[in-house]
Amino acid sequence: MTTLISAPRRPARFAALAGAVGLAVTALAGAPHPAIAQSGGAQPQATAPATDVSTQEVQQIAQISADLMQLNESVRGQMAEAGTDAERASIRQQAQTEAVETIRENGLSVDRYNAIVAAARQDEALMERIRKTIQGL
Repeated sequence: MTTLISAPRRPARFAALAGAVGLAVTALAGAPHPAIAQSGGAQPQATAPATDVSTQEVQQIAQISADLMQLNESVRGQMAEAGTDAERASIRQQAQTEAVETIRENGLSVDRYNAIVAAARQDEALMERIRKTIQGL
């Protein structure tokens, strides 16, 4: 799924991703990503401090962000076509499930993903590492 694209040809969606690493704070069909951690019902696991983010984790966060952006675009279309509140609720639930799967398929727990994103909002150097990685997708 990862394709290297030269800077002049980079689609606009990648520019948007670069400026929006905080997909965790962007609503996915009305549900902020940090709430996804609550959907599993599991107690938070002990993790390394988010400020100790490895290069691999930065790459995982970048790929997850790209995948979640695509999911978000798909969900927006579905929500626009939904006719009832029940349909919208079902779409939201499915989107949350898919978001959790996306995070896990990319090798992070939801708790770790949320911790890294929260740390990036507080740590400009970490945010910049993530932005540069997203721009390289």
